[in-house]
Amino acid sequence: MLKDNIIFIVPSMKSGGLERVASVFLNTIVQLGYQNVVIINLSSAAPFYKLDDKIIYHSISDKINNKNKLLRAISTRNWLRKTVKNYDSPKILSFGEGYNAFVIFSLLGLKIDLFVTNRASPLSSLKGFRGLINPFFYKFTKGVIVQTNLAKEILKPKYKKVNFHVLANPIDMPSNLNDFQKKENIILNVGRIGGNKNQQYLINYLQNIHFENHDWHLNFIGDGPNRAQLESLISNSAVNEKVSVLGTKNQMQQHYELSKIFAFTSTSEGFPNVLLEAMSYGLPCISFDCIAGPADLIEDGVDGFLIPMGNHKLYEKKLLALITDEELRITMSKNALKKAAKYDSFAVTKQLVNIISGNANSN
Repeated sequence: MLKDNIIFIVPSMKSGGLERVASVFLNTIVQLGYQNVVIINLSSAAPFYKLDDKIIYHSISDKINNKNKLLRAISTRNWLRKTVKNYDSPKILSFGEGYNAFVIFSLLGLKIDLFVTNRASPLSSLKGFRGLINPFFYKFTKGVIVQTNLAKEILKPKYKKVNFHVLANPIDMPSNLNDFQKKENIILNVGRIGGNKNQQYLINYLQNIHFENHDWHLNFIGDGPNRAQLESLISNSAVNEKVSVLGTKNQMQQHYELSKIFAFTSTSEGFPNVLLEAMSYGLPCISFDCIAGPADLIEDGVDGFLIPMGNHKLYEKKLLALITDEELRITMSKNALKKAAKYDSFAVTKQLVNIISGNANSN
């Protein structure tokens, strides 16, 4: 067992995939019996996700966040460095490629073992500002953790002299699941409304398959910059009475338990947490085969459907098959549960601890 301090550095603990994964890892590390578990939050906002009371929590002050951009960066760097110095020889994991270079720069010269993890699509780490500075700064780490083998293969040519580790996201498997017969005719979509999530696609698909004639309902859970546009599209569609936008929810269990299908329309991912969460509740999933992550989770035709990018007609056809074929849904539901169990939080967290303790091979 590690005797050193374990420190997670996160850009925030708001509602989101990165933050959820960090909270699962932290809580599970405590449950495994590790002590001196620390989180450093670079945002002053209160955590959205529940953290174990044994976790030592540091959050940057509002005074720092309210300064102009340059002063805020300098003050944040000084605060982060001072906070880390309070812990002897820590094992540190920084979350998010948008902040990793800053964290590495802030902690240069300290006696630490620093690892970073990439959470978004690997393509975002090849271009723009990240593609320029991250390949340089990542060389000063003990290792870089990515979520899929595809991400590693995409990044390796540009990120030379970097030790890569592949580690999937963890999932807290539900302890009690409702019987399949208690589920309702609900299609579920969860995620930020906007960007590459493309929730508007589903409205078009439902109109094309005449969803208004089926005894089903679609629930969107999430919020974002395109929510008003999505709601307007729904209200002017033929399926407006069959679709609801429910906003962000703190408790997702009942929504997963009551739903029968998970429909995902994202066209860019790092590792889609919501797909794994849906599968852990026995939902057959339909998703585009985007970079990266869905192909690691869904075996096409076995526990869900994996649709080639841009093939909207096939998406409509497979979604309709899930709506109309109960036997297919039940078979895929059982297979989805088996797949999700491979990502149990305890098993994946043990792999993470092995990586940051130096007991795992890199490549």
